[in-house]
Amino acid sequence: METNIDKLMSSGDEAQSNERRKQELVKNAFNAYIIFIDLANSTGIKFGKPFPEWVGVMQRFYEMAISEFKKRKLEPIKFLGDAVMYFYPDFKEEKTLAYWNNRIANENMKEIPQDLTAKDLIEILVETKNKWWDFYKSYLSFDISRKNFLSITIAIDYGPVIDFNF
Repeated sequence: METNIDKLMSSGDEAQSNERRKQELVKNAFNAYIIFIDLANSTGIKFGKPFPEWVGVMQRFYEMAISEFKKRKLEPIKFLGDAVMYFYPDFKEEKTLAYWNNRIANENMKEIPQDLTAKDLIEILVETKNKWWDFYKSYLSFDISRKNFLSITIAIDYGPVIDFNF
């Protein structure tokens, strides 16, 4: 549906405007880490255990997926079903530091530590995996647990991030 505003711009003007917007987004991109911790095969446990029991397992997973990050003052940015997502900017870049400090000042965001490295993030993830295994290995004596093994899958990615919210 065309509006009055659409009529004000020619297709050439609109293309230039879109190109400028893309260039602005790319110019403001910064590097960050995106981390996912996923409880693999949680559907199997839901079908194999009664309601209150599988909820307890899920709750324990969430607690473990959060606890090591909280020790370092990092909070998940999203829960996606049986996965937890984290975002950590690369503060070694001046552009990232300026962007993040601006967001903290203008958007009432919590400050986060700015000195973590990729190695630190991986150590947090290894500790999370170890805690899960220490908890879960006792369940392997049950047939249902051997059939529906609950492992955690961890993914970490690094690269440019474009913030579409500015």
